[in-house]
Amino acid sequence: MSGPRFYKRVCKVTAYRAKPGTPGGFVSSHSDFFQPLPNGLEIERLRIQFKVEKTLDKEPNTAEIRISNLAEGNRADLCKLPLIVRLEAGHEEDAGLRLVFQGDLRYGYSKQNDCDWETVQQCADGSRAFQHARVNRSYKAGTSVSTVLRDAALTLGLVLPRNVETSAELQRSFASGYSIFGPTRDELTRLLAPFGYSWSIQNGTLQILKDDDTPPDRAIVISQETGLLGSPEFGAPPKDGKPPTLTIKSLLYPQVSPGVRLSVQSKSINGIFRAERVTHTGDTHGDEWITEIEAKPAS
Repeated sequence: MSGPRFYKRVCKVTAYRAKPGTPGGFVSSHSDFFQPLPNGLEIERLRIQFKVEKTLDKEPNTAEIRISNLAEGNRADLCKLPLIVRLEAGHEEDAGLRLVFQGDLRYGYSKQNDCDWETVQQCADGSRAFQHARVNRSYKAGTSVSTVLRDAALTLGLVLPRNVETSAELQRSFASGYSIFGPTRDELTRLLAPFGYSWSIQNGTLQILKDDDTPPDRAIVISQETGLLGSPEFGAPPKDGKPPTLTIKSLLYPQVSPGVRLSVQSKSINGIFRAERVTHTGDTHGDEWITEIEAKPAS
């Protein structure tokens, strides 16, 4: 991406109804049950404003999406639960649309401002699964930790990431059996904590990482050529004894999400970092079209 060449913004909002029969009653972007239904709706060309906030916390990532001047029937449809909302955006000169956010509609409403109607959607990634998924199962002695994790993930309608499936330490067996009972979010945390892992849902995908881990993908380059705005700056450490936080501002960069490895290349700072918090902000008819990142040094 080169800043001066990126002028034409592209953006699309797609809304889906959940398909009956989904495991656990929830929908994953990597599931056979995530399918556009006949009443699915795609919105382009209208004014779309959004703010997406993502972290590595287990609490769902959030998005606020505002769409101007929808037809009356569509305004009603986009405020009716349950609804899966998918936001894509980018630059036409750089491969076009890329996934920015996917999640459940929590609340929607429409209001009239002068002659314009504005429909507002408050969404959260994996919200229904986080709130309602539960597990209730007992396992005999010799069952591996990864097997229990896999079953817990299925109640969310999700699958274990490959790094967990292949982790040697998570193949350890329970010597005297194991039982899980209660909200899946709590049981996942209880299972993973002794091994130093934490979990989150990113665009409908379960992500499980240790404190300093990143997904096994190539580092995303952050530079002037990829849209870096200004100079990255170090701020105060989030806690005593922790490394300082690097703040980065870029043209909209949908590929950046919490946990990813970043290769920062600037005049003042060069190195490898891990994204901890990411905010994507956009307005197809305004000035904002940026990604802000909080990152920490990574090996």
